[in-house]
Order: sequence, then structure tokens, then C-alpha cells
Amino acid sequence: HYIDAHSDYVALPEHEALFLKPFDGKFTGTTRELFELRVTDAFIESCRATPEADRCKDNMGTPLTNLLRKSVLDGDGLVHLVDRYDAGIHQLDAELGRVFEFLNEQGLMERAAVIITADHGEALMDHGDLFHAASQYQEVIRVPLLVRGPGLPEGKRVATPVSLVDLTPTILELAGVRPIIGIDGRSLVPLWRKDEKHQFDERDLFAEAPGEYN
Repeated sequence: HYIDAHSDYVALPEHEALFLKPFDGKFTGTTRELFELRVTDAFIESCRATPEADRCKDNMGTPLTNLLRKSVLDGDGLVHLVDRYDAGIHQLDAELGRVFEFLNEQGLMERAAVIITADHGEALMDHGDLFHAASQYQEVIRVPLLVRGPGLPEGKRVATPVSLVDLTPTILELAGVRPIIGIDGRSLVPLWRKDEKHQFDERDLFAEAPGEYN
């Protein structure tokens, strides 16, 4: 789980060269630009009236007063932002390759458990919004979960819905560590060892979206 795929949508030149096409617009994929594209008129009016409100500050507690303007994204601009995002994903793939190469060189790959996942996806205007905090559509809440390691079957695909809260108990079991009593989630090991899907059938899974900047 890397933070690299988050905004700003900026990658190294060699990765951007593979995806970015000529573009004469103003968008460069910064977090500020994305904020200005998704903020609503109602949010702007609210924060102009009460700039001290928590919802009108960024993650560092800085008032958003200097960002209170709205921008508009056209079709070419959206294509450019998606290309920038894809370039970042490509760079992340390359960095993962470096990790796997190191594990191989150190003789660790065959006894290491490697888990690839994400905290969320990006909306990218699939349902009329950018970012990831204002909706719970599948493009935002459905994330990859790939697990490779000793004793895991190759090529097995499990369709049973699971949750990121299952990662900790899964890692503990893979590491041979005693489970933590009362922890959220459950180990996913039975899903590929014994195909015991029934214990996951009647479980509620949760996702949340604060709907900020609306």
C-alpha cells in the first residue's frame, strides 16, 4: 500500500511520456486543482460565512479561504487528468518491481507473504465526481487485494466480498502469531485453504464517505 497514486497526479518524466498526450489546458493534476474542480457553490458560500469551521480547513488545519473558487473541467482536461493518474500507477508498478527484485536478491521472496491493496479508488468522473471522499460507488470502494506467499494456491480467485479490516488478522495468521481477541475483521486464510466461505456469508461490510466539500 503506497501513497504515491494519490494526488498530486505527478510521475517521473519517463512514466508520463508513456501516457501524456499534447495538452494545452491548465490542469497539471495538483490536489489544489482537483479541489477547485469538485467543490460546490454551497460549500464555497458556507466557508465564506464561517471560515473557521473545521470542514473549511484542510488536513493541516489551514483555512481554505484562498481556495474558494470553482473551476470547470472539459473533456480534454479529464482525459489529461486520467492520463496523469495512469502514469502514476505505472510508476508505482515499477517501484513494486524494485521491491520484488530486492526480495528475490535476498532470497526472501519464496518465504515472504506479499499483499497488495489500496485504501480506496479514484472517482475520475465516473459518476460525476473527482477524488474519493464524496461517494461510495464501486470505483471508489472496491480495491485490489492480491496475496502471494508460502502455502497459497497460485491463480486462485476468491469472489467472496471481504474488507480491509480483515488484513490484520490475516497477516497475523500468515505470520503464525496468535490472533488478537476482539479485533475487527477475520482472517481470510480459510477462504483459500479450506474454501470455508459460509463464515463470511452473513456478514455486514461497511464503507464510509464524509462527503466533504459539498
